[in-house]
Amino acid sequence: MKRNLFGTLSLVALALVLGSVAQAQVVKGDVPFGFTVGNTQLPAGCYRATYNDLSRTAIFLSNCETGRQVLALTSSLIGSSNIHPKLVFHQLGTHYFLREVWGDGGRGVGIAGTKLEKEMQAANNASTDVIVAMTR
Repeated sequence: MKRNLFGTLSLVALALVLGSVAQAQVVKGDVPFGFTVGNTQLPAGCYRATYNDLSRTAIFLSNCETGRQVLALTSSLIGSSNIHPKLVFHQLGTHYFLREVWGDGGRGVGIAGTKLEKEMQAANNASTDVIVAMTR
């Protein structure tokens, strides 16, 4: 009885993992400036962003050269179906904060503003959104 239960639970877990891998959105491209994700500062370079297209609750951002990974909690975004893969940064002075990641089909994720970003926004009202095109 225990062996059947363990076998069944193992198959269910495997199906969930395979299902979530099959639904992953992955975008890749070069970011020409250093930027902040959450509380982590990252240098300019090639990055790969991966998130589960079904839940869209977290994103893994990894540097293509070093393999360094950052995890950020996200919220689901839905836009026009003709949106192409891109990263959207919030620029405040010389600082860039990753705010959105978009894959194909108008589905993306939003990353909440950090305390530093909010403080900089309050001190300096001038901000710009900067878009970096990505590929699949």
